[in-house]
Amino acid sequence: MTTFRAPVLILAVVVSMAAVGCSSTGGMIGGVIPAPKFTKGTLSEGRYTAKDKSFSVAVPFSPGSPGYTAMEIVEKSEGGGSLVAFSSSVHPGEVYRVTTFADVKPANRLAETTVASYRKQMEASGGAPLRAEKANQELVDGMLAISHRYSQAIPARTADGARSKGAIAIHSTHFLQRSTRAAFIAVTRPPDGATANAEGGEARGVAFLKSFRLR
Repeated sequence: MTTFRAPVLILAVVVSMAAVGCSSTGGMIGGVIPAPKFTKGTLSEGRYTAKDKSFSVAVPFSPGSPGYTAMEIVEKSEGGGSLVAFSSSVHPGEVYRVTTFADVKPANRLAETTVASYRKQMEASGGAPLRAEKANQELVDGMLAISHRYSQAIPARTADGARSKGAIAIHSTHFLQRSTRAAFIAVTRPPDGATANAEGGEARGVAFLKSFRLR
């Protein structure tokens, strides 16, 4: 009997952008020099297409912007699925993730499993519960997606001798399926106005979701 392992793809990178088993490209060298973006997928004119062509999405930071220059991309492929995560040191706290799954069957209950896995990992890494704000359905690439929005009050803490301030994180998750292929999209960001660089985060998240295409 084959064990369904799709959520492993999500768990691989939700906590650390440099997770074991994932390739990372871009970002900044020494916080000063932009690193080249050598992706396994295709990155062209601000649009990323997975290596297996299972999906494409516009990157969350506009080409030519400081956010794009400092953008880091993490990629992983496993078991017929693909994952990509985008972040940028110019917009700390913002992470945009897409995971696709192949050969999905109703018995897998993937919509429930992916959300539960994501919540567990975010609560463990943030040290605080995710509080549900709303759940609804919305159109993504012509499909009805199951969407959830959460808020998280991350406490101040000390790690490696450095103390970080407490912060609020907004999480939005979206699960959609076409035939036997499915996708899970998750966006983490600070509230607009929390910092100067957080302004526009909600609009970036909306644009990211609207640009998604499942193939």
